[in-house]
Amino acid sequence: MKMELVTMDINDVVEKYKIREDHGDLTPLERSIEELGLIFPIIINQDNCLISGSRRLAACKNIGRTQLNALRIEVDEDSMLALDIRTGENLCRKALTSTELEREIELKKRALKDGSPGVINKLKSFFGNEQD
Repeated sequence: MKMELVTMDINDVVEKYKIREDHGDLTPLERSIEELGLIFPIIINQDNCLISGSRRLAACKNIGRTQLNALRIEVDEDSMLALDIRTGENLCRKALTSTELEREIELKKRALKDGSPGVINKLKSFFGNEQD
């Protein structure tokens, strides 16, 4: 399957199917995108049909983004592969345990104390700077 990372106009994304009836509270996601950028791109097909990332897309629209990064893959939006990607991103997640969350908080405290730029800046430079 061919894949490429593209920067595109947010209005060129076509939402044909939505897995969620309600996006829920997008405020934390909007704040994260404003502060850090869109770390994980949405997934679209060759026709710019959204395969995955409806909440990320909605959050970007809500905060006034005009462009965003997308991972473009060659797949028919009605195919089993597209359905697997769409549902997999939503079902294959595991919440952090309280111990894991505490460890992350401690690491963030240390990074703040040390003045370390952290992994987020490394990810942002890997994906490149996004346009507003």
